Amino acid sequence: SLKVTHSDFFLAKKGIEVRGQNRDLSINNNDIWANRDVGIHYNGVNQHQGSICLNIITYSKKTLWFQNSEVLNVQINSNTLETNTIIYAYQTIFPEHIILVEVNTGKYFGFVHIEGNNIEDHGTLIGSAMCKLVTTGGTINQVGIVGGELSGAPDPSYGIELNSTAGGVITNISATGVAISGYYAMNVVGDAGTVMMVGCEHPYGRIFRADG
Repeated sequence: SLKVTHSDFFLAKKGIEVRGQNRDLSINNNDIWANRDVGIHYNGVNQHQGSICLNIITYSKKTLWFQNSEVLNVQINSNTLETNTIIYAYQTIFPEHIILVEVNTGKYFGFVHIEGNNIEDHGTLIGSAMCKLVTTGGTINQVGIVGGELSGAPDPSYGIELNSTAGGVITNISATGVAISGYYAMNVVGDAGTVMMVGCEHPYGRIFRADG
């Protein structure tokens, strides 16, 4: 097992990058800020059991990026995840997503608990989503977002987007007690199984959008 804790990662291309096979990885109590491309990048990993908790992760194109990875039983709790347009080394960085999950054919992302996070955009994610789950032939299952907020995204944008293509499976997704801004609280593209929103606050009253 590996523990990354009480450290600062800043002004780089990536704050933390995880690769290969890992078990019992904890990334807790860190300040990760102003990294050009991504705050924490799970890049092609096989990761079972782990936590991303009590971090402050701000001002990158992508804040948390799970790319083509097999991820099970991970807790993402009590973090401050914030994004904004920034000037970095004479280059303007435009944010894309705060949490991005991309699962390709044969990969599985599941049993992931996202609770009590302050997820905030500063009006920059136009037409995008603060939390986006995408599968092209893989499986995303049992992902719960509980409490906290997804706030500050402009109109048009989405709090949560589920996007499934090429026979991918997205199912058992829930948002419970979350304050969600954005043009729609949730946007669903392609097929999705059981999706629940319970006790969420959405100021614009537009809850679901289904596209395809």
